[in-house]
Formats: sequence, structure tokens, C-alpha cells
Amino acid sequence: MAMFWKNPTEKLADEPEALRKRATQLAAKRTTAQADLNRAIAAREKHHLEGDLDDDKFDAKLQAAVDSAASSLAGYDESVAKQATLVAEAEARLQAERNAAAQKAAGEADRADRGRRAKWLSLSREFAALLEKLPQPKARRWRISSEATPARSKPQR
Repeated sequence: MAMFWKNPTEKLADEPEALRKRATQLAAKRTTAQADLNRAIAAREKHHLEGDLDDDKFDAKLQAAVDSAASSLAGYDESVAKQATLVAEAEARLQAERNAAAQKAAGEADRADRGRRAKWLSLSREFAALLEKLPQPKARRWRISSEATPARSKPQR
């Protein structure tokens, strides 16, 4: 069985995705908590408008449901906000890791390019030195004089 190990960048790439998935789940739970709060408030309001106002026990039960739903919603609000912060931090770490990897690759490419240029320069200098060792042909001097050029003849009429 082959085991595949992830490099640090790949591990960091998985983290924001997992955090976003969790944020989606928290948002769904928050939506449910908001609906529960709305139902509890509506039930309490209906009791206040139509129910027996002397039934303190039922009124306390409805108020407890509202308080519980409000507390649950507040808890999800905090969790959703914290999760968004965690996602942003994970994405920032991933981007920083990618930038560092890109800079490292660029540095390695630059070093390799400098090495190739140094090699080319060295070979060019060796070639120039070898060319200078070759026997040089004697330079010919061409002299153009008026005697060497034929005179123009005037056209005859």
C-alpha cells in the first residue's frame, strides 16, 4: 500500500476548504436558530395578544423558549464570525506559503540563469583567447588612386 505524503503547501490548501465547509454548516445552524427564535417570539406574542394573561406558568415557559432561542442564535452568530476569521487567517497563511514558494522558485531560477550566463561568459572569453592565438592574415591595404580608375570619356556628338 503506497502512502502519499503532502507537502506543507498542500496541507495548508486543505485547511481553508475544511474551514469553509464548517462555516457553511454553522451558517445553516444559525439560520435554523433564527427560525426557532422567530417562532418562539411569535408564540409568546400570540399568547400575550390572545392567551390567558393570568397563566404565569405558561408565560414563563414561552419566555424561556425565547431566551433559549436568542441565546442559541447569539452563540451561532459568534461562532460564524469566529469561523470567518479562521477562514481568512488560513487563506492568508496559504497565500503567504504560496508567495514564499514562488519567491524560492524565482530565486532558484535566477541563480540557475546567473550560472548559465557565467558559463557562457567564461566560454566566450576562452573562445576569444583562442581566436587571438590564431595566426592573423596580413592586412591588405587597398589604395585607390586616380590612375587606377579609368577616365570617363565624353560622349561624342
